[in-house]
Amino acid sequence: MWSKRLLGLDPQPVSGHVFAVDGQRVRYAYFAGDVGDLECREFHSQPLAEGTFQDGPLGGPVRDVEAFVTNLKSLLERIPQRPAEMSLVLPDEWLRVTFAELGSLPRGANREDVLRFKLKRLVPYRVEDLRLAEAEVPALTGSESGRRFLLGFGNASLLTQIETAFEGLGVTAGHLSNEGLSVLPALAPILKGALAGVVYVTETSYTLIVTQDARPTLHRFKVLAADDAARGRLVPRDLRLTRSYVRQEVKGRRLGELILIAPQSESGRWKAWLEDAFEHPVRSLSEEQPELPGTVTGVPSWESAPLLGAASRGIE
Repeated sequence: MWSKRLLGLDPQPVSGHVFAVDGQRVRYAYFAGDVGDLECREFHSQPLAEGTFQDGPLGGPVRDVEAFVTNLKSLLERIPQRPAEMSLVLPDEWLRVTFAELGSLPRGANREDVLRFKLKRLVPYRVEDLRLAEAEVPALTGSESGRRFLLGFGNASLLTQIETAFEGLGVTAGHLSNEGLSVLPALAPILKGALAGVVYVTETSYTLIVTQDARPTLHRFKVLAADDAARGRLVPRDLRLTRSYVRQEVKGRRLGELILIAPQSESGRWKAWLEDAFEHPVRSLSEEQPELPGTVTGVPSWESAPLLGAASRGIE
């Protein structure tokens, strides 16, 4: 299935209501305020039973749809005004990203078909089972090909199950995106006009995105080792390799801001890893702004930044 609303990169009017679903919980936040100054006015979280979703490289289908819907109902009952439309944020592991370059299309060729063919050569998944979306992004320095596209893809069955569960309760997903890409609109005022880097860290993975004028031009998602000692060895090595790749692919431009979004307890060592690998100062969101701005207190900024970003998408 072709989806024009899967990535959530282009500014357009969006609802201030945002839901985030992962393997452990469903979260809801409502943002309102002046343009460029959104505040969190409502926040709720509903835990999910262990094993709600089957395992899979792109997430697995819901095991018990009825139980999942019951959890959604419980969450919605705590929301003063049930929204008719919302933005939906999913884990980076469920919605993956890659890049493809596309020259002039042969006469009569369909762009979706061509991009699906390219994707088939780039990823180890059955492309026929994926929902696919594209967004044009800046070409890399020195690229000799035509237009460059960011391709977002996910398990079509899983995405449809989640959307259908919400729609059965009267809530439609206006657009979908993953956590890593969702933080970019919230950071756009800082990222625009320069080459920048954003690192989004969760308990089990991290995503590193290099942007040009706030648009992603390089993207790297990695699952973290479960063993803490292994993380201490592997993460710095991966970051150094990524820095070498960035230097090779983006020539002639210096990195501006390098922004870290990580749990407060992890911020210190991730900041040290990044500054060592990139030889560049790092700004930590959890240090500069520990909680989301707004009337709701106690919501850590690092884990809810994607929700704020999804609500910021309509702001130029």
